[in-house]
Amino acid sequence: MLDLSVVEDPARSAYPGVWSFGHLVENLLGGADRDAFIRHWFSHWDTDQVVDGFTVPAKPSMHDDILEPWITKSGGAVLDMRAAPFRLLGIANRLDLAQPCVGGQIAKPGEARFLFGFINVLGDPKLGTETRMGTMIMEYELAAAGCDQVKKWGNAWHALGSIPLGTPAYNAALEQVTESFARPNADPSRPNGSALLRLRTNEFMAEGPWQWRQFELSAAGQLEQVTVTDTPSTLSNQGALLADYVNTNELSILAGTNAVPTTWRGEPFLGGSADGDPVSLFFDAPGIRNNEARHLFSMNTCPGCHTTETPTSFFQVGPRNLGHRSAISAFLTGGTSTDPVDGKTVRSFAELDKRKKNLCKVVTTACTP
Repeated sequence: MLDLSVVEDPARSAYPGVWSFGHLVENLLGGADRDAFIRHWFSHWDTDQVVDGFTVPAKPSMHDDILEPWITKSGGAVLDMRAAPFRLLGIANRLDLAQPCVGGQIAKPGEARFLFGFINVLGDPKLGTETRMGTMIMEYELAAAGCDQVKKWGNAWHALGSIPLGTPAYNAALEQVTESFARPNADPSRPNGSALLRLRTNEFMAEGPWQWRQFELSAAGQLEQVTVTDTPSTLSNQGALLADYVNTNELSILAGTNAVPTTWRGEPFLGGSADGDPVSLFFDAPGIRNNEARHLFSMNTCPGCHTTETPTSFFQVGPRNLGHRSAISAFLTGGTSTDPVDGKTVRSFAELDKRKKNLCKVVTTACTP
């Protein structure tokens, strides 16, 4: 849902509205101090971070260009959530990540996401000088104990299609769905009782490089930087370790069931961040036997999906100026890209259509063996 009637709903997208960054953060605190929680999260960019053996250099501009203007705008020691430097871009369901829905049992439920764009709150929103080259996504688990509950989620999302977009009824129904997973104590089994799985950033701040970072709630209830899912360190690119991994796991990569481990052959493998440097980054190495397996592996990494392997220019859903809808990539809406290794294979993508069909399948498939 990217429509301005949703992302600029004055009652819901502005604090203390249920879709505002401030409200969502307060929901996942679990009793922790809000300002200390947010400042701890931002502190990850202030100094070098060592994440599973990889050093991620500091990026001071995150403090200087995002946090410091927020502090100034707040006019005091306490951060004003009404001035939070995050603009709502969209709300997405990822029920397509539920798998499988057979015989009443599931291995993994689906997800739902809030997408935000970075802003410098001292800029002028009328001139667009607020908007920064960065986005943040909060990814939640749609808890389900069996196929029937997965279908219940599917029916809730699907029912929105029968309500006219842009009406109060639509936003009220969407709020009911989002509060089901974003409310406080939505999942008592997880840290702080929050259903938040992870928080990811995708940005190109002043010092570069283009970078993706991933954070998760720790057992202590704080957002801590962790390895990026399914994305090896850039240091492994073009190396023998990468070729060995792709060749060894060729069948699972082709089947779409591969999950990249933290280490491979006893060496750190997953990156502490994903770096788009050079910006046209994709993963390849001499000795990889199957280029389709290479492509699928690379496409599932942060840089591969957001650059060369798909028809995307860094953002799947881009930052936006106030009053403007976010631009979305051709990977989502429909487009083609040429394989960066063989230079001739052309692949077509239409991810939103694929997800639509998957949602229909969840809604219409019976929960029987």
